[in-house]
This record gives sequence, structure tokens and C-alpha cells, in this order.
Amino acid sequence: MDPDPALDKASAYPNEPAPMSQGAPPASGAGGTAQEYRLRVLMEPRGFLRAIEFILAVCMFATTAGYATSYSFTASCAAGHTYKVDVMYPFRIESNALPALCNSTTAPVVSSNPSGSAQFFVAVGVLAMLYTIGSLLWYVIYEARYPEKEIHYVCDLVFTGVFVLLFFISSCAWAAGLNDVKYWTNFGNLMSNPTVYGQTCTAPVTCESVTSPKYSSLNFSVVFGFLNTIVWGGNMWFIAKETTWFKQRMENKAGGAAAGANPNTV
Repeated sequence: MDPDPALDKASAYPNEPAPMSQGAPPASGAGGTAQEYRLRVLMEPRGFLRAIEFILAVCMFATTAGYATSYSFTASCAAGHTYKVDVMYPFRIESNALPALCNSTTAPVVSSNPSGSAQFFVAVGVLAMLYTIGSLLWYVIYEARYPEKEIHYVCDLVFTGVFVLLFFISSCAWAAGLNDVKYWTNFGNLMSNPTVYGQTCTAPVTCESVTSPKYSSLNFSVVFGFLNTIVWGGNMWFIAKETTWFKQRMENKAGGAAAGANPNTV
């Protein structure tokens, strides 16, 4: 009988390791190499939604912090002169330089200042953007290296829930603040208000609006705020599915359903 070539090779080279079978997987665990990154998570719902949340967070604060416009008007007591008032973030209307008409020494008084709600809204958007970047890096790089760590799933779920609450509160606050911005930058309201131009723009003095501010960008900012609330709230479900307590609950339900099923007696 012909000698086995594999045995002849082993005897000729005793220190050479035995060849692996062609279909054997590479070693893993303590002796194997850990996976450095996992891009597939971006195709999963929680990773894909995180990318959507990043875009919505940027749109949320960019449409607010990047807003700038102005309105102008004329008064018959200052013929040939047009008054112009700039309106921009953070919308400190009380400190806006509203001009005194007809050489009046009394400064106009505005009883509203929505800058706090605007700054809160922008701050939540910026923090959300930073969190989406950090969580995406964690999903792709560190989660693949530490798959046994349960704490990061729980922390991700808690922080996501906190942002859902912040989005809802800041969006409601900014929606109310935006109404104040619209009111105090509308020249018709300024003329009818006695503390601003109500006493000046009366006969024989006439005041007319020349240009009015556009609020489309600010209207979209409120929409983006509530969209973030919805998307982040929906993403909590997919993050919760990665936690151990959720998986154990599903296993318990599956086990209970299997135990309560009637055996096949056919």
C-alpha cells in the first residue's frame, strides 16, 4: 500500500504545524483578533435612524441660529427717511434699537423677550448633533470591540429618552417664543401698541410699513424640533431591543407559549 503523503510530510518536518481544513473558520475569542469596526450597524434601524437624527438636529438649530432679516417703515414726520430694524438670533427684542420717531425722547418699550426659548432650542439641537456623532462612532467602532458590554445599550436608551423630552419641551417653548417674535416684528402691531408707536403714529403723523420680515425659516425650525421628537422617540424601540431585559422578556414569552401549546396527538 502506498504511504500517506501527509504522514511523510509530518515526519520530515516535525516542527511544522498541521494544516487546517479548508472550511475551518479562523480562531476567535482569546486567541483570535477582535473585530475593529462594524459598518453594517448603519444599515440597521437604530444606526440608520441615528444618521437621520443627525441631519434633523443640524436643520433644527441651523434654521434658528442662522436666521437674520429686517423690516422697515416710514413716518410722515421724517420725510425722506426710512427706519430699518434688524431681526436676528437670539431675538433679544427688548434690547433691539427700536428708533424713536419724530425726534421723540421716549424710547419704545417692548414687554417680551423670547431669546431664552430660542437659545434653549438651539442648545438642544447642538447637543443632539454631538450625541449622534458620538453614538455613531460607538456603534461602528467600539461596539464591535466590546459586544458583551450591556451598559452602553442601557445608557443609549436613557440618553435617547432624555433627548426626546428635551426636544418636546424646547419645541413647545420655541413655538411660543416664535409667536412673540412675529408679534413684535410686525409693524402693524407696533403701531397699535401704546408703549411702542401707538401714541406717535396718530394723526397728523402717519406711519407706513415698507418691508416685512419673512418667517419661513423659523417656521421650519419648529417643524424640525417636533420631527426630532418623533424620530428619537421611535428610535427608542430599536435601542431597547438590544438590551438584555428585552431579549429575556421575549425568550420568556416564547418559552411560555411553547409550554402552553397543545401537543400533537395525531
